[in-house]
Amino acid sequence: MKNSKIKLFQTLFILLFLIFSCGKKKIKQEMNIDTVNNKTINPQEYKVNQNTSVLTWVGRKVSSGHNGTIMLKSGYLNVSNDGIIDGEFNIDMNSISVSDLQGGGKASLERHLKNEDFFNVNDFPLSKISFRSNKDHIIKNQLDLDAALTIKNITHPINFTATIIEVSPKLKLKAELVFDRSLYDVKYGSGKFFENLGDRLILDEVQIGVDLEFN
Repeated sequence: MKNSKIKLFQTLFILLFLIFSCGKKKIKQEMNIDTVNNKTINPQEYKVNQNTSVLTWVGRKVSSGHNGTIMLKSGYLNVSNDGIIDGEFNIDMNSISVSDLQGGGKASLERHLKNEDFFNVNDFPLSKISFRSNKDHIIKNQLDLDAALTIKNITHPINFTATIIEVSPKLKLKAELVFDRSLYDVKYGSGKFFENLGDRLILDEVQIGVDLEFN
């Protein structure tokens, strides 16, 4: 009987220890989450470094896809003294590059993306995205942005979230967004404009990854 009481006491002690440890760990995790400090972007105008900033793109068919890069022509981000954040980036459409192909296949797809079937870069060499928000909206170093995307002189609203990576010695931001190419008169292979495409169907959603560094 004495041994049974000892074993019962030991079991209760272990259970209480585990409960206390888990509770303490959870409180610590919650404290860590709640005490994340937002990085402060100082009021000034920041010029984008077009040599170290890059956009990546992903376009997909039904069962395959391609990816590549595209460069910025120019751009800025401005933080006013009252906390308003606004900016504009010009995208060099002639810089569209394919990363997952080599040789003739790469050159052929790059030509196709630049011609009238897709982005018609001869007539529309620049695309543009402008945005505006308030730094009071920065939560856990993430900022929701209301933006406008212009491709082929057609503009539509778009929303996305930017993440502040660092503010010193240089401001660096990352973001991901998705746009519907069919809204910008990019019709080739789109199921919205053509029927019975089968494996030739190209999805309308284009994924864009953004890595920005400012001078």
